[in-house]
Amino acid sequence: MNIQYVMVFVRDMDAAVSFFRDCLDLPLKFASPHWTEFSVEGTILAIHLTNSPPTSKKSVETAAGTVQIGFNVDNLDDYHKQLIRAGVICLKAPTEVFGARIAQYEGPEQMVFSVGEKR
Repeated sequence: MNIQYVMVFVRDMDAAVSFFRDCLDLPLKFASPHWTEFSVEGTILAIHLTNSPPTSKKSVETAAGTVQIGFNVDNLDDYHKQLIRAGVICLKAPTEVFGARIAQYEGPEQMVFSVGEKR
């Protein structure tokens, strides 16, 4: 079994597409006004348009049933600098956590995501 896709609901499709394509450098697979896909090494990151408002940051970080995306990169320090230059909000700078280096950022619609360094 594998994960076919991860879906992120957004109210501003253009801003979300720009963020994932231009800031995170994810390859765009398909784009439409209501559904967009990015290829991420065997999984699809799907962006789906919604009219619902975002939840508060506190509930996003702690609410049962929520999901957080974690990416892996070869060099976390270089990628962190790239994200900061692109204007991405850093919530937690690269830090050693349980034997892994991880950082957290804020994406579209207050979405929290992590980036770790491949080992």
